[in-house]
Amino acid sequence: MNYAVLTSNWLKRRRPRADTDALDARLMRNGYNVKSLCDLLNSKPREITAFIHGQLPPERTQQLSSQLLAGGLI
Repeated sequence: MNYAVLTSNWLKRRRPRADTDALDARLMRNGYNVKSLCDLLNSKPREITAFIHGQLPPERTQQLSSQLLAGGLI
């Protein structure tokens, strides 16, 4: 058995991959952090963080998504 191959396969299964197309990654690449989004969307940091992680109710998620689309951010 090849120890290097086994270790490599094990690491690939265990190491989470960063999703470079995720909403937070796209916003950060374009220079928007939680504070700037709070200012733009007139929201609180906790709400923006929940939005980015998909933890808001569907109605509020739709509202924030619409505002981001209208502003050309996503």
